[in-house]
Amino acid sequence: MTIYPFIRSNRYHNILFLFVLLIIFLLISHKVITYVDTVDSDFFSFWLAGKVVREGLNPYDEIVWLTGHEIYYADWISDPTFLYPLYTAVIMIPLSLFELSISYTIWIWISQILIFFSTIKLLSLFGNQTKFFVFPVFAGLLLFRPILPLLLNGQISSIFLGSLVFSVVLIKNRKSFLGGLILSINFLKPNIGVPIFFLFFFYFLFSKQISIIWGMILGLFTLILIGVVFQPTWLLDYLKVLIYKQVTTFGYSASIWGLMYLLTGKNEISSIMFSSFVCLMLLFAYLLWFIKKKNQELFQIFSMVIAISTFITPYLWPYDQIILITPIIYIMSLLAWNKTPFLVSSLFFLGIDIIIWCIFGYSLQLQTENLQALLPLSLIIILFLTSNFLSKSLNFINEASVENPQKSTT
Repeated sequence: MTIYPFIRSNRYHNILFLFVLLIIFLLISHKVITYVDTVDSDFFSFWLAGKVVREGLNPYDEIVWLTGHEIYYADWISDPTFLYPLYTAVIMIPLSLFELSISYTIWIWISQILIFFSTIKLLSLFGNQTKFFVFPVFAGLLLFRPILPLLLNGQISSIFLGSLVFSVVLIKNRKSFLGGLILSINFLKPNIGVPIFFLFFFYFLFSKQISIIWGMILGLFTLILIGVVFQPTWLLDYLKVLIYKQVTTFGYSASIWGLMYLLTGKNEISSIMFSSFVCLMLLFAYLLWFIKKKNQELFQIFSMVIAISTFITPYLWPYDQIILITPIIYIMSLLAWNKTPFLVSSLFFLGIDIIIWCIFGYSLQLQTENLQALLPLSLIIILFLTSNFLSKSLNFINEASVENPQKSTT
């Protein structure tokens, strides 16, 4: 499909449009860093970790980590050591070669590109109805709250959106092993990568798509090996970091764990019991769902896995919910193929945006982001309902392949 599906395909137009788009993204990136104290941002941690590893030091050493903050006059120290796996720091080494402000600008630019092209791929779900949904989808995207903290904090969650969307494209193109390999990128953040891995593992095992599983496993072991090359004992150090972070932040996550912590009056024992029960019931429902309904559309599986993963993970912040763009657009396409009134299907994303911002407004009064867990919960419920009542439209979505939307029928 064209870069801009609402305009007739033309190679030179595409090149010009792409060039202008990249310039706009670069200008936005430059504008963003004028409003951000880069030294006191999340991105600084990634940049510093890359720099520390490049110099042969240990980012899990408190003295090294705190000294790095002091050198760059950082007032805000979120954690006593680097919070993520060592291979995440290794991947940030190229950006650490530049000054912080330049690296930050480059990363914001890359994030916008990943979000844009992921959305373009998702628009293919609408088939020959795509031109009618370009504006509603991008309008919803511009107002999607997770994008704002993601860009302002310099977080890396846009990588996961890109890896999830493009792994579907690869698997649909019968490049299953490569698709699984791309999926392993989600392990850059284990709080996202681990639940996604296990949910996919059960589905692909049941559907006998073993090559995808091998791709994910190889990708994970490659990442671990990258860390071992730089520091053989990094896994033990990182385990201590995970325990520390879980203990210090428990109950303040935008997932079921944080939601239950809030609803039980911040009672840790009760919230753990209720959260564990809900997670088990949800996983059981997920297993029954894909076992009972054979030949699931791949985007349907991905949408469900993404929604469930963001809901059950014990550690999550709103910017990580950027990956929920996939189930949101997928639901829009289901409504469109089922001949739901255009206003309903086209305004679905904007409706989600309004709800999120209302939740955010109330969350400001509570001074916690726990209620953001209602977003993935709502999407899970909608996905279960649409899989039952709009199942006929799955045939159309299967025909409207990501690569050849022209073949779709209405």
